[in-house]
Amino acid sequence: MAEIVAWNMYHGSFDANEAQVVDAIYTAYLEGIQYVSVVNLDGMVRLFKDLGYHNLASLAIRTFVDARADEKELFDLSRSAFPDHISDPELISTFREKAIEETDERNPAEVLLKISSSHSWDNKDTKLLASMSVEGYIRMFRATTGEALPEIVKSSLMFGKAGNASEVDLEISRRATEALQIIGAESILNRRRIERYGVQVDGMVNAEEE
Repeated sequence: MAEIVAWNMYHGSFDANEAQVVDAIYTAYLEGIQYVSVVNLDGMVRLFKDLGYHNLASLAIRTFVDARADEKELFDLSRSAFPDHISDPELISTFREKAIEETDERNPAEVLLKISSSHSWDNKDTKLLASMSVEGYIRMFRATTGEALPEIVKSSLMFGKAGNASEVDLEISRRATEALQIIGAESILNRRRIERYGVQVDGMVNAEEE
């Protein structure tokens, strides 16, 4: 079985074969993805990240979510038999986001546009927006273009500016801000785009020095 061979390659050698081990484990994972447990997925993701394969770890999570989308109970980690064995923050936030989607199928960008035009929202709106991970906000901002983009950005940041902001409101603003900072750090152009919203971008590599 490919999975057994792959993990034997990991456990059964002190060779400097990191790339081969990662490739074998990921290939076996894809071949048997319908049978992979969430605990085993978490272990593989943490291994990949420890070895520096962050993008592959993120891809593994997204691939699992897409492949097992019909198994809605998987994404409610409170129902897991071993919740204490699942610890990767990205996996947890992605699963939480997916679980919320199953109960609230509205598009978060459309919710933010509605808030922008009506200047009102309810607990259902904030619950949906607070369930989104930073990665979810990044995907949403990237997928939105034209006149709608400034509206959803301003709406998502607005929650942290109210004098009576709740913890949920502050979390929405915090995640949106972090997502914008990540996007803004990619280039001088994006930094200028992001800073017009009052978001400070740090840690950007100067393109002229690359």
